[in-house]
Amino acid sequence: MSLDFKLARPFSRWRLKPEIGEPSYGYFAREVSDEGHDSLRVYANEIGLDGRDINPEQLLHSLERLPLDQMFKNRLRNATPMLGERFYSLGHERLRQKQVSFQTRRFCPKCLAEKRFHRVWWDIVNLYACPVHEVYLATEVQGQRLNWSWPHFDHSPKGYPLAKASVRPTEGISLRFHSLVVARLTSGERESGSLASYDLSDIIDAATFFSRWMQSDNPAKLLPPSAADVEYGFLILERDEADLRTQVREWLVANVSDEVRRQGFHASVPGFSNYWANRPNCRLQANIETVLFEVFAQVGTLSRKFARHRPSERGERTLLEASRALGLPPKGVSKFVRQLDLLPVAKWNGDALSFDGETFRRLKEAVDDLISSTDTWDIAGLPGHEFRVLIKAGKVQEFLGLPVDGKRGGRVSARAVTSLIQKVTGSVEREPRRGMMTFFSYAKHLGISQGDLALRIVEGSLVADAVDPARPGFRSMYFNVSEEGEDAQHDAEMADTGHDKADLATLWECFRSRLNAVCPAFKVPDEPSPEFQIFTSNRKLALKVTTEASAFSLVLTLHPELTRRRWERYQGDKEELHRIAVEGCWTPTQDSKGLDITLNVTARHQAREMVTVLNGLQLLLA
Repeated sequence: MSLDFKLARPFSRWRLKPEIGEPSYGYFAREVSDEGHDSLRVYANEIGLDGRDINPEQLLHSLERLPLDQMFKNRLRNATPMLGERFYSLGHERLRQKQVSFQTRRFCPKCLAEKRFHRVWWDIVNLYACPVHEVYLATEVQGQRLNWSWPHFDHSPKGYPLAKASVRPTEGISLRFHSLVVARLTSGERESGSLASYDLSDIIDAATFFSRWMQSDNPAKLLPPSAADVEYGFLILERDEADLRTQVREWLVANVSDEVRRQGFHASVPGFSNYWANRPNCRLQANIETVLFEVFAQVGTLSRKFARHRPSERGERTLLEASRALGLPPKGVSKFVRQLDLLPVAKWNGDALSFDGETFRRLKEAVDDLISSTDTWDIAGLPGHEFRVLIKAGKVQEFLGLPVDGKRGGRVSARAVTSLIQKVTGSVEREPRRGMMTFFSYAKHLGISQGDLALRIVEGSLVADAVDPARPGFRSMYFNVSEEGEDAQHDAEMADTGHDKADLATLWECFRSRLNAVCPAFKVPDEPSPEFQIFTSNRKLALKVTTEASAFSLVLTLHPELTRRRWERYQGDKEELHRIAVEGCWTPTQDSKGLDITLNVTARHQAREMVTVLNGLQLLLA
């Protein structure tokens, strides 16, 4: 037989036919064995081929010279890895060079027992089992590895039957990816599902990443490639996106500490960049990046340098982002966070600050709790300028640089003010009785401001004698004055014996002297006339007085047009005003738009009572 004939037809006979899934080098080996030779490499060299290294494409071209039916030639071509630019083409599939190996022969003994030929998927490095028989692939026979120089599929070089080689069962391990590979390479078609549009190389790259990352006992580094389990990663990869995000989030929280996650993505997922840099053109990389970056943004600190990824929901915010979300200037927020000690381990030396979800929630609650000093009236019962006495004394912390709702000025915590009031009123159990001085009146009695009186109470040098729970803050406090106590007792005794009546001059003197002591804000004439007015020094509150022989009446008008400011105060606190003037007679004005409150005084005890009423009206309306 001439050399030219051998080159044209590498074998003298071709009674063997290529099987589905059989690559060129597997069929070439069977033909060498059928020719009666024991070395594929020697035979290849004898017919002018390179027998030193397996070259699937060269062997395929040689076999295509055989007079085989085109169907068999197509089988060989579809099952033979054809090397292109860094990838093997395998039918309609692609595999990276490192994902395929021809160095040694691996095989399933049970498959060889059924039919003696080599299956191409045994050469895919990441596959390690036979999904048909659920056993691990054999890598050696009697302790010896087989290489491609040995062309026989029935026995080893020492004569041991390959079909009887020892293998371990997979024992229930999922072989879904192995089955997918076999199905694709035998049918030439792809399964339905989310991964149908991706090559085997893409799926292996992605599945191997999840295995090397999530199966690692040390979160600080990936598993070595040899320890990766493609099936583990494939089970994660084939989840729907929602389940995949949930599993990644749970793994990060369970396996990566808060401190490491705050250091950033690459500290939490080590080796991520290098892994994908060594696997360019993987079409699943972008999907995995999106899922990991967006999930990590919810549980860690994702650098804003990830310009291609803008997660819609972040678990952490920079100082600037937190400030924008709160509608406040960054400098004010930074100082506020420091005052509240929300980030105790943060370095306040210009380093970038970031807030995780829980810290931002607490920050937002603290901001929402802020009120201006003028808004403390409903809690503390003090005008804004009087409340500032407590702020200046350090009894209430003030926060600056936080223009909540666009309003400038200092802010205080509503919870802190409420706690302060509860502290100073909680120990007082008595309710006020007739003759006690209100908080405002007692401040006047002592000759100090309301703020100074409040400060004395907060410092513990003064304690209220009674508290009216229906009134807010310091306004709820009442105080005993010995002289008043005697007057009150005398009033009660006179009323009981019926000797409380008096002429107009006596009633007026009783009323005037008591009003000057309790509420000096009113200007009251020494002698009454038939009809006149009394009013506060700032003229914000005025009452008409009418007199009779042994009585007089005080009339306060509330009208939406004539006394607009007074009417607005009344509308804002109707319940309180009715409680204060419960002894009065409430009648509509002549035009029926407003109200007249008439306070009648016919006895000395009433004169004293009306002073208490006027004091309450002055505090509420003036």
